[in-house]
Amino acid sequence: MGKKIVLVDDSKVMRSILRKSILMCNYKVDEFIEADNGNDGYEILVGGLDMDIAFVDLHMPKMGGLEMLKKLKETGNSKVPIVVVSTSADDETQKICLELGAVGFVRKPFTPNDIGVMIGKVIGQPE
Repeated sequence: MGKKIVLVDDSKVMRSILRKSILMCNYKVDEFIEADNGNDGYEILVGGLDMDIAFVDLHMPKMGGLEMLKKLKETGNSKVPIVVVSTSADDETQKICLELGAVGFVRKPFTPNDIGVMIGKVIGQPE
C-alpha cells in the first residue's frame, strides 16, 4: 500500500524536489498533498486525513513552520510525524523544532538519500 505524504513549502520547486527525492528512494506514494504556506499546511494536518509523514519548511508566508509546530502542539490535533526541512539549520533551531514535536530535521540543500534515511527512520523502509 502506498504512502500519503504532505509537503508544506512556499517554493513549488522545493516541493517538486522533495517529491522526486522521495520517489527516487523507492517509496510507493499514493498521494502527495501539498500546501504553499503554513496556514494551509496546518489545515491539512488537522483535517483528519490518514497521512504517513509531513515535510515542512520553516520560512513561509501566512504561518511559518515554527508557528505551525507550536499551534499543532498546543491543540494536539495532529498525529502526523513532521520532518522540518530548512536552511535554518543551527542547533538551537533544530532543538526548538524537536521540542515542538517534529520527529526530525533535514538541512537544505539535501540529497535524495538524506530524505530516504529520514523517511526510513520515521515510517520504515520501502516495501
